[in-house]
Amino acid sequence: MEVGRLRKVMDGLSAEPVASADGYVLSSKREVAVLLPPSDGDVARVGFLLADGASWSAQGLAEHAGISRRTAQRALGALVTSGGAVRAGKGKHVRYARVGGTIASRMLLLGLVPRR
Repeated sequence: MEVGRLRKVMDGLSAEPVASADGYVLSSKREVAVLLPPSDGDVARVGFLLADGASWSAQGLAEHAGISRRTAQRALGALVTSGGAVRAGKGKHVRYARVGGTIASRMLLLGLVPRR
C-alpha cells in the first residue's frame, strides 16, 4: 500500500520504486540525490527513523539504524529529554514515537535509511 502511494507521489519524476530480492530499490532514468539528516550521529539516525510517527521499540530502532541497543537507548534518552520524542509504556513494552511526516517509512521501504 505504501509503495503504491509512493509511486503516485513520484509520478512524473522519472523514478519509481521497483521490487528486488532485498526489498525495493529506486529505479531512475537520471541521477538521484539522497538527502540525509543534517548529522550522521546516532541521535540523528534514530530521530530520522522516528520521523514517520510510528512507535518503535529501542531494539527495533537499533536494528534498523545499525547500532547497539544501548546506543539506541542513549539516543532515545537524548531525544526524549530535548522533546524530540515521547516515551510510552513500561518494562519490555516501552515504545518511542515522534510526530512527523511519512518520509522515513518511505525511505525505509526503499532501503535508503542511513546505516553505519
